[in-house]
Amino acid sequence: MNSPVSVGNVEAYRVFKRNYIMKLRIGRKLSQLIVVIYLGITFGLRYMNESYMTSHYWMSIISGLIFLIILYAFIKTGILNPGWFWFEKEPEGGEA
Repeated sequence: MNSPVSVGNVEAYRVFKRNYIMKLRIGRKLSQLIVVIYLGITFGLRYMNESYMTSHYWMSIISGLIFLIILYAFIKTGILNPGWFWFEKEPEGGEA
C-alpha cells in the first residue's frame, strides 16, 4: 500500500521547489520592503473596516490571522526572504 508521503513524492517536491519556487526568490532588502508595505496595507484595511464590524471584533482577528498566514506561506516557501530586518548583519558576500 502506498502512503501519501512516499520517497517519490518527497523527491518530486524537492525537484519542483528547486526548479520553480527558488527561481521566484526575492532579495533580502526587497523582501523587507514588501513585508513592511504588505503589513501596512493589511493593517490599514483592517482599521478602515473596524467601523463596519463594531460588534464583530472576532472578524478583524480572523482577517488578521488570514493575512499573516498568507505572509507566512510566502516566507516559508522561500519566495520572500526578509530575514530579521535590521537586527542582523549583512552577509559577507552581499545579498543572500
